[in-house]
Amino acid sequence: MADRLPTPNPNPDGRGTAQPIFLLGDVGQLRRRDEQVVTRGKVVAIYYMLKVNGILRHGRSPLWNDPPLEYLHGSGQVIPGLEKALEGRRVGESFKVVLPPEEAYGPRRRELQQKVPIDDLRAALGLKKIEEGLVFQGRTEDGRVETFMVTEVLEDEGMALVDANHPLAGMELVFEVDVVGIREPTEEEARRGFVAPHPAGSGTHGRRGWVHRPGADLSDRDELHDFEDWEEGH
Repeated sequence: MADRLPTPNPNPDGRGTAQPIFLLGDVGQLRRRDEQVVTRGKVVAIYYMLKVNGILRHGRSPLWNDPPLEYLHGSGQVIPGLEKALEGRRVGESFKVVLPPEEAYGPRRRELQQKVPIDDLRAALGLKKIEEGLVFQGRTEDGRVETFMVTEVLEDEGMALVDANHPLAGMELVFEVDVVGIREPTEEEARRGFVAPHPAGSGTHGRRGWVHRPGADLSDRDELHDFEDWEEGH
């Protein structure tokens, strides 16, 4: 099939000018281009840098040999402000967006902070020492899994201050984003309603439903939906 056929298009002076008309193949190309737009139900792949107060906090970059971050658009896998900024974007687009706390991880809530006996925490996590920055998960009385961070160790009181707020709650976030892929979800992804993050390494399971994740902070490999792993515990 020929790609295009000329058709006369008379000019005011009466002379004809060959103008192309689109055939079925061209329409298919246009449709494929439309499919490369970020819309609800598409799996989107991005590279990004996240800065807070001018300091790089997290990111994924091909320069670091990172895989892109994949998520199912419209499923709530990424924070609201970022998902809104990605809507309608195309593969190859790069952009910067500044998100207030209300469109990111929300305000910091004092009621999500509590003191826990250090000895109880050691026993629950199977650790000899509790340090600031320790991140762990625990199951609440109503069965939900919450993620906590030890923000202060009060040795004199024998207590540790643990915080269930997201580490970036109450902060303004600056994202620099590159859209590198858009595709249809697999049947499994569509059924689950989310795209599974790349494996982030193993944690150490303690007692009483707690899970200890080594390290003083969550790495970018744990971050999908706002430190990918963190949100799964909320």
